[in-house]
Amino acid sequence: MSKPKLLERELNGTICQIWIHKRTRKSITVRAKFRDEIHIGVPTRLTWYEIYRWIYNHNDLLENLSCKSIVRQNTTSLPESLYYMGEIVSFDFAMNNILSLPENKINHETWLFYWKKHAQSILLTRLSQLSKHLKLFPDKTRISNAKNFWGVCRKRSIGLNWRLIGAPDYVIDYVCIHELCHLQIPNHSEKFWQLVLTYCDTSDKAKAWLKIHHNDLFSV
Repeated sequence: MSKPKLLERELNGTICQIWIHKRTRKSITVRAKFRDEIHIGVPTRLTWYEIYRWIYNHNDLLENLSCKSIVRQNTTSLPESLYYMGEIVSFDFAMNNILSLPENKINHETWLFYWKKHAQSILLTRLSQLSKHLKLFPDKTRISNAKNFWGVCRKRSIGLNWRLIGAPDYVIDYVCIHELCHLQIPNHSEKFWQLVLTYCDTSDKAKAWLKIHHNDLFSV
């Protein structure tokens, strides 16, 4: 049995987690565990293109199933404030001026989904700009939800933790440059750190900021 794949899709105005399970079966089965969580069992013979097309063509079915399901008892409350680009902003300000979402009609999962999407746009755009400036090009870039690191470079693929959206520009730049330099030097040797300092003279300041504010950024 393969590991289930997660697809997030808006149903009835709420971000719903759709878990896709490939199993030995002849037909597609659909079950809604909660209003924001649906599980779909599909035959292993189907390609992902066929599966996504089926989901797209059966959007009404999924919405009806979601409506008839129970609401998850969410114990996670919305934050009163959060870090954004190095500054503390109120949750209302973030919803009205950064995301333009109606904060009085949004739950924790939904706002976090759009906050991560915004972080992805900002962080990967900056990574692309620095990549061109340094002439160091990864094969792939992505946003990470890691619990213990800010950035990672593996097999020429760079991942940035979405929580970096809370850090100042110079901190974001440092993490991007750090991972880009790993494309040239894959270890943390003295030669690597000299390369980082060549492109980022605020690396010590950035590392200090991340150390101080680690718990603040990981609180969301």
